[in-house]
Amino acid sequence: MDDYRLHLQAGEPGDEDAWFWRLDDAAGLQIAASWAASLADALDAVKRVSTDLGLDDA
Repeated sequence: MDDYRLHLQAGEPGDEDAWFWRLDDAAGLQIAASWAASLADALDAVKRVSTDLGLDDA
């Protein structure tokens, strides 16, 4: 099983796209990253990326 790291960073409340997320592989290489309006939106985006890359098939 490969290791992955999810980084979440919160901005100021009320800021548009206040959440930044980044998904890295075990070597620390960035797989995907983006901004989101809410924590729920950030996690939904991570779910989509992990599904698209087949990471949740393990």
